[in-house]
Amino acid sequence: MRAWIALLLVATSVAGCLDADAPAPTVGSAEPEPEPAPARVVVAVIDSALNPYHRSYHTDNTIPDAVLDALVDDQGRAPERVRLADNGTWEERREADAELWDNVESGRVYHFEGTRTLAVSFGGNIIDGGAHGTGTTSAVLEANPDAIVVLVQGTGSSDAEQWAATTPWVDILSESYGLYCGQPVLELVPGPSTAKNNKLAWDNGKLPVGAADNTPCPAMNDGTSGPPWVVGVSGDHPADEQSCREPVSGNFPDFTADFTQDLPYGNNLDETSTVSGTSFSTPTTAGAFSRALLMVREAWGHTDGIVDGAMAVSPDGGRLTQVGLRDAFNHTAYYFPTAATCDETGSAPVNPAAPWVQMGWGHVDASVGEHAGRVLLGEEPAPERPAEAVTYMEGVYAYRQQAWNNVT
Repeated sequence: MRAWIALLLVATSVAGCLDADAPAPTVGSAEPEPEPAPARVVVAVIDSALNPYHRSYHTDNTIPDAVLDALVDDQGRAPERVRLADNGTWEERREADAELWDNVESGRVYHFEGTRTLAVSFGGNIIDGGAHGTGTTSAVLEANPDAIVVLVQGTGSSDAEQWAATTPWVDILSESYGLYCGQPVLELVPGPSTAKNNKLAWDNGKLPVGAADNTPCPAMNDGTSGPPWVVGVSGDHPADEQSCREPVSGNFPDFTADFTQDLPYGNNLDETSTVSGTSFSTPTTAGAFSRALLMVREAWGHTDGIVDGAMAVSPDGGRLTQVGLRDAFNHTAYYFPTAATCDETGSAPVNPAAPWVQMGWGHVDASVGEHAGRVLLGEEPAPERPAEAVTYMEGVYAYRQQAWNNVT
């Protein structure tokens, strides 16, 4: 989908129409060339709602006009730019913008000026629907403040998932939901499903990142974390706090990330809450992936989104696909380097002899995203993984392929 603007220049010669004070044209003068659009990366967070009034979203690092104008919908429309009320309490600001919230158009993309945030609804008015989406979108931006985040309102909605899977300028999907202890057989029934929609996203060159269950169920049996075309994320407590695996989240994941975080979470202007779940480790991982991808696009001068299945294309024709991006994280995610300790109630120490059994390829955070970016750019070698970890993870992946490859 692209927007074409036709410029029709009609020359007329009517006596007395020229402004006498206007400067005379200069021979050979020309309009200055517009500034080229910078590299971008877009993460679609499929979730409940968004609180765009929260101060954490508002930044001087706003989205350039040239980038916004390229993010057109299937009707060729750039995002509708919204200037939110900025005086009073949260309730007063929402009331001042009631006309906007009462008339949100389904499928229309909105941009909130002064933020790096967009939103599109497939069942709701964007702002009402719970705080969960505010937490997940904030987690992406914590990991990569230079990402563009679009809240796709419609948790588990096939319309929302398919929009993210097919919109050309979306690069990465973040999904913090799923069936309780889901089984692949549930995805084999006719009709759309999360696994099938994520396969569509993968086939379109995108990278779906999905939450494992908040139970010890196997992550590879969940539609948002199990298919081999999805990055499945479980939870942990990082080494600088506790060397813990969170056993109340899915086992056998691709990666783990912070299970507990302090994030904007509610209808207020600047408060944060301590929240827990794979719901938040997942967008943290999606944000880290977006960080590495943006580093590559900036270095290569890639200012588009996905091009012919490649997430980035270098000047000499080199191509980065989701497979290459994912492999860089398989090498750069890390196992907790300290001895197995854990003071968190209900958590389990990481087994230092075989941490991959609990952590997959390892822990992911913003620093891992930067490390992966340097590896992809050839600035650092890819760290070697223990042979036992590679063998183990290849076995898990083989199971996932066998379980899910009949889902089409």
